[in-house]
Amino acid sequence: MPPTQDLDIAIFQQLQIATADILSREDKPQTAAELMTRVKQRYPTLIFPEVRGFEELKEEASERVLKIWEHWTRLHNILERREDTMRRRWTKKTAEQRKKVLLTAWPDMPVSHRPDMQALHRETREQRLESTEFRDAFLFPQINLEDLTQQKPLLLLLNSRGHNLPHKFATNELKSARVGFNSGAIPQRVFFGYKMILEDQKTPQTYGQLRSSIGDTTGGDMESGDGIMVLEIQQRLLRFLEVCTELILHDLPLDDMSIPVQPAAPFDKNPGWPSLAHARAEAPYLLPDACDFGCLLGFIHAKCAESMDHMWSLREDPKYFHEVVNEWSMHQNQVAFNAEGKGLSVAGEAVAWNKAVRNGLASAYGNLLLWNYALNEFSKLCVTGTRDGVYSQDNKSKVEASHIEHDHFSYLLTKMRVWLLGNLKTGVFASPPLRDHYIRDSEGPDNTGIRLRQRCVRPRDPLLDLIDELTDWTMVSRWGLHNLLDELERIVQSDKKQRKRISPWVTHILSDLTVVAELERQMSLYQRSPGAKMFYKGLTEEMLEEEYLRRTWMISGLTNEMRTMKFTNGVAPLRKCCYPSDRQPTAQRAKEMINAETVLDALWTQVDKHFSAKTRGKLHEVTRFLFPKANWDRESQRTPEWHQPVPAPTQGRPYEATIEAYSALDREFRTQLTISTDEATPSKKKIKTRGEATNSDEAAIEILIPTPDTSDTPATISVHKRAYKTLTALFHLPNTDELPGEISWLDFLQAMTSAGFAVHKLDGSAWIFRPQDNVQRGIIFHEPHPHSRIPFHMARRHGRRLQRAYGWTGETFVRA
Repeated sequence: MPPTQDLDIAIFQQLQIATADILSREDKPQTAAELMTRVKQRYPTLIFPEVRGFEELKEEASERVLKIWEHWTRLHNILERREDTMRRRWTKKTAEQRKKVLLTAWPDMPVSHRPDMQALHRETREQRLESTEFRDAFLFPQINLEDLTQQKPLLLLLNSRGHNLPHKFATNELKSARVGFNSGAIPQRVFFGYKMILEDQKTPQTYGQLRSSIGDTTGGDMESGDGIMVLEIQQRLLRFLEVCTELILHDLPLDDMSIPVQPAAPFDKNPGWPSLAHARAEAPYLLPDACDFGCLLGFIHAKCAESMDHMWSLREDPKYFHEVVNEWSMHQNQVAFNAEGKGLSVAGEAVAWNKAVRNGLASAYGNLLLWNYALNEFSKLCVTGTRDGVYSQDNKSKVEASHIEHDHFSYLLTKMRVWLLGNLKTGVFASPPLRDHYIRDSEGPDNTGIRLRQRCVRPRDPLLDLIDELTDWTMVSRWGLHNLLDELERIVQSDKKQRKRISPWVTHILSDLTVVAELERQMSLYQRSPGAKMFYKGLTEEMLEEEYLRRTWMISGLTNEMRTMKFTNGVAPLRKCCYPSDRQPTAQRAKEMINAETVLDALWTQVDKHFSAKTRGKLHEVTRFLFPKANWDRESQRTPEWHQPVPAPTQGRPYEATIEAYSALDREFRTQLTISTDEATPSKKKIKTRGEATNSDEAAIEILIPTPDTSDTPATISVHKRAYKTLTALFHLPNTDELPGEISWLDFLQAMTSAGFAVHKLDGSAWIFRPQDNVQRGIIFHEPHPHSRIPFHMARRHGRRLQRAYGWTGETFVRA
């Protein structure tokens, strides 16, 4: 047994803090047994790995590698000759017939999707640590009847595993079993002093080889305990797939090598709209792919555009401002009832409203600045290269720069996750559908110190249990944000009653968290070359935190200032907003709209004065310092004074034209911006994905929210009749006399597709629309919740965002 100082302490994945504490003492343990004994004495509640000997390791690894290659070779030969036949037969089988095949190949297969998440609540921690009853559910969460009885997943799994050598899956096998390892259900096996070689090993003679880790500085190989778990997973999966092929093709000679090789046809696209949920559901059955930088860039760019539009709508539109702040006010602990069933006093309501204004503004600007910062940081990663390439002394600095930017961006995602989960935690328990389960625990006009607690000991509620875990930092780190959101999406999509318990405010935050979770998942696919692993050991958390604070100190300072602002009584009128922008205009209604806009302008004047006193500059001047080329100087458009409209000479009612003349929702179509076009439109810059990176931060590419470039916008877009009706309803057409009404969300999706957009559903209510020419940036819209119909005023708001992004008007579209 080698001395402890020569051991790779990384093998103690569940005992990092404990072992570091013991090893930092003067009387260091000299053997592994002594180390484990002292850790157990000092930390008796921790999960301990299972320690094994080398001879046992070597024998088990050899046996498993031989079985893996035996199963893979036969499966590969069968699929090369019979895959199309197998697909046809599997597709024709009923759900019950598929279930019978699966249970024959894998007896006692778990029933539901993500059985590992459900197994957590079916046994106590003590039972799980002693000997779990759900080992297969934790080790193979992708193997379940709910998923595999569908038409495609098993075929995808057969195709990926049967046509790709096992080494291509090795580094990702354990990621799917994260819940099992972190819960202690699957003990970590430890073989001190040895590592296993799996990556890029293409023969049974080299796959799973062992070598000593004493004095090893090369890195890149897998710990032997983890490696043996990978071999166990692969052996079981390949044998399961081999049996499935035997059952499906039971009447054919599967080992007849005289049959010519017949390549299988590519898979058909999934029916319906592409969604992140579908992609996430299929990911465990596919070959692990490299990080998709283009897709991630599109996500971040769309979130930047959405947050910019959100901020400008808060500044310009009193009705939108009232809706947003009212949502925040309805998601605060103050609004819940106390133990006596009493609500807030009038004074308390005023305090809650003012707090909602502060939180709503801080969230809007915080999201805007963080997503823009994420966009700039991700651009640096794109510049330094999407892949390592082959390591050499000549490109060492370039490869190291790429890894450093990767680590900084991954750390930023961790901070963004904390920010969004913090926002969720402040309001999810007080949301109208859930607040009956909680009691306000303290009183007082001050909003500090108010907490919610459970009304009583409740029976197990899958949704509330999951929300409890999402708002617990420890649970999120242990189970993974990606896994928790996946389970939440399953619950709300499979049960309409559960879906109604998620408020629109919560769905918006969940959609942001979904993007962050997908970014984290994709960044985990970022593979380092073996040569890079030799010299780059990563940055410490202290180094990452120090650099993060240096880069974001102004962002955190700005949001903190917003949360501490105090407003005068000028904010109170916004609690009861009267802004009839979607009704036929009259002199009285025009006056009401002007008054509401005046109150909103007064509030933003207070905000600017506050920041001028603190920073010697208005809020936009502070944000301009962070992103100097962004269009922060656009003037808010306002309703003009009332003038009696002249009757139009055309026949029919001029209802819609009159509305548009005084609608603040479409004021940008009626007035010119007060800044010049040259100042408003930033210059275009192409994002490099290859080439040398600059060393200067100022020279890093900064991606900004583009203003419409009419030179690249087609004069007209030809769409089908139904899409034309939908799209023109988003904009004002002077010559139409049709009354405005609600728009079906499905009609909106089909219309955007007809206009040349690729539609992709995120989790929550968010949908991303990306132009198929890949030239212009994407845009995000939220599906109305809980009813999928877009009201008239919201439709015009969508039209205004489309005009900003792409220069569209009602005259852009023509019938095909």
